Amino acid sequence: MFETAGLLRIAEPSASLVWLVVLPLLWAAFAFASAIFGVRRQSVRAVALAASSGILVLSTFEAIRLAELGPGRVIEQHVATLVRLGQLDLSIDLAADFGAIAFTILVGILAVASVIRSYADVDRARPTSLGWTGILVAASLLVLLAAAWPLVLVGLGLATVAAWGMTGAPGVSRVATALTGDGLALFGFVLLFWSLGGTFGGGGFDPDARPRFALVAIPDVTVPDGKSTVSMSTYAGAFVTSDDGPPLPGEPLRSPFTVTLEPGVHSFEIDAGSAVSQLLVTHVTLAAGRAYALAPFGPTTSFRNLADQLAVARPNVSSPSTARVTLGEHLLFGVRTSTFVVLLVALGALLRLVASAAAHAQNPFEAIVAFALVSRVALLIDKDGLGALALLGSAFALLFALDAASRHHVRGVFGSVLAAAAALSIACLGGAGTSASFVILGSVALASFAATIEVDADVRWLGVAGAAMAGLLPFTGAFAGYASLAGSLLVGARTGSLAFGVSALFLGLTVVSVSYVCFRMYDAGVPPSALGAEERVRRDNQKRDQKRDQGRVASALQIGLAAGALFGGALLGAGTSPYGGRVVPLVQRVFGDVSLAPSTGIATAAAFFALACAVVGLVVARSSPGATGAGETGPGWLRAVVTSPAALFARATGIGRSSAGFLASSVDAMDRDVIDDVFFAFGRSVLVVASGVRRAERVFGGAAAAEAEGRSGPSRVRWGSRVVSQFEDRLGLDNPRIAERLRFVLLFVMVALLGLILLFAVLLG
Repeated sequence: MFETAGLLRIAEPSASLVWLVVLPLLWAAFAFASAIFGVRRQSVRAVALAASSGILVLSTFEAIRLAELGPGRVIEQHVATLVRLGQLDLSIDLAADFGAIAFTILVGILAVASVIRSYADVDRARPTSLGWTGILVAASLLVLLAAAWPLVLVGLGLATVAAWGMTGAPGVSRVATALTGDGLALFGFVLLFWSLGGTFGGGGFDPDARPRFALVAIPDVTVPDGKSTVSMSTYAGAFVTSDDGPPLPGEPLRSPFTVTLEPGVHSFEIDAGSAVSQLLVTHVTLAAGRAYALAPFGPTTSFRNLADQLAVARPNVSSPSTARVTLGEHLLFGVRTSTFVVLLVALGALLRLVASAAAHAQNPFEAIVAFALVSRVALLIDKDGLGALALLGSAFALLFALDAASRHHVRGVFGSVLAAAAALSIACLGGAGTSASFVILGSVALASFAATIEVDADVRWLGVAGAAMAGLLPFTGAFAGYASLAGSLLVGARTGSLAFGVSALFLGLTVVSVSYVCFRMYDAGVPPSALGAEERVRRDNQKRDQKRDQGRVASALQIGLAAGALFGGALLGAGTSPYGGRVVPLVQRVFGDVSLAPSTGIATAAAFFALACAVVGLVVARSSPGATGAGETGPGWLRAVVTSPAALFARATGIGRSSAGFLASSVDAMDRDVIDDVFFAFGRSVLVVASGVRRAERVFGGAAAAEAEGRSGPSRVRWGSRVVSQFEDRLGLDNPRIAERLRFVLLFVMVALLGLILLFAVLLG
């Protein structure tokens, strides 16, 4: 008899979830059809505005409904079952809890703002641009609401395609980076599925023989007097009958269902399809006045099932265990499977942010997609993995922030700032919780949107947007999120975890960089000092062509978004509980998080830390020549600091690309004719070395000639002359024996390179 107890989330049906995804798809379809058949832009914008407003209204309605249902409830809607093959259940299901609905409200606000912006922006008013925006909105909603990971992958694919369409002429490297991130996420999901179904050992895969279904007792549920209730909300469409004893009322029952039964011993048979083996829950006892659920255990593609399994003891002959314990027993490369999966998916999401930031365009929906992807599996991570996730997210956030500080194009700058905020929201999942993620991501998304609207508005509203992004004003904008993340990192560092300490340092540098970027851009409304000459001309021409009412729409939108970012953060994050009071911040009540700061002192220190970093960024920005319009760039030392990571990354990428191309072309040549290929590869190696020698001769030879003639020459020649003399003195190249050894080393390197090509040819077949 397999019967267990635990807290299960109760699902309530809701067709509104389907409409949340369908509305932006209809909007996109109408926009693309309009571009083909020449429908007026006014009609396209009207349809887009109606659809985006519908998303916002439906999300708000579902949030109110979930608040009335109370904690432990989720809304779910089954759409279709694609295939069930063994334990693999590929279904189109949508589900959401209160936290997911909060993010759909944010998506709705951004969607409405995107459409309103098209009324004042000629480029964004094109039907194709509105169509790609609709697909991006649908993709972000799919990743947020998908109940299973196959549908999440569909959302990721749509987001990649939409980002490709919006950039116009995307680079192959950006698309490849995004697809690599999607591949890592897919690999993580597949690894999780198989890890829940068994273990990989020396003899191959050993499947788990424990039962796939169990009867779970649900506490705090009202049932009829003297009766018992049994429900099932998973495996939609599956038939349930009685395996032994009297038949069930209305047998066969079709999932999802809830049935009232007499107390006693019952047996259930679950028929999930012809490709699924018979599933039995036999001879379980139903007690009077209790509610039960038929819950699946083992491999699952459903995030809701996984969340339930983590909280419910799994039936076992020897001793009960949970899915978390099962995953913790498996190790991959010395890391627990659960932690490994989360880090793999997080790396995939961060690579998507890399591709988004490289596109030099602001894409708040891509930032939400990246965070939502990691949040789906963040429940798996254990204490040992929290520091690794925080370190990974904060490290990427710092790289994005430094990239933003090194740029001087408005759109590229705030695109990188938004990517940094998304990376910090992922780092929050390593300790601060989803509430801090929502404050950071929501405030920066709205404020960056406001900062990139090109209007002649009051410059103070750009300052408001910058203050919201940097968290410059206490308890407003992103400040509460930064302070909460800093507090959780300080708590972790206090326990001796180096990862949390380094993450806190990265967080501080990120906030400094974001503040520097925001207030370096402050002086000129939408700063002409940060724009190139062509961009300034395009902006001036567009302003001349814009009508007065369009300018008013843009100004109103900028003011509304900037004020929403600033005061929205105050509404969500203001509270006194981290500082010894009893008022719990609204955002923590929405997401069910609790303050991780164990003392008022740490919470206060975290708040001062976040505020001090924002002030440092402001001071550096105002002391920079670029901030006052005196020049295009900041101080030399600052420019060197912020550009070095990007330059190093670009150099490493270039070396890797050229090396891979060299090996690939050599292997391809060896596939044609073995005899000729050896000479081709050897010749290619000689050409590579000779190219480097010629390049050195041009520098060093010119230096030697200039020195012999007594000329100073250009700076590169003078540098070459110094290098030549130092090189000869240190290596003693005038010695014949040393020169002979050097020639031998070069020959050995060439032979080793040829051997590497042969090895790649064997490995690649």
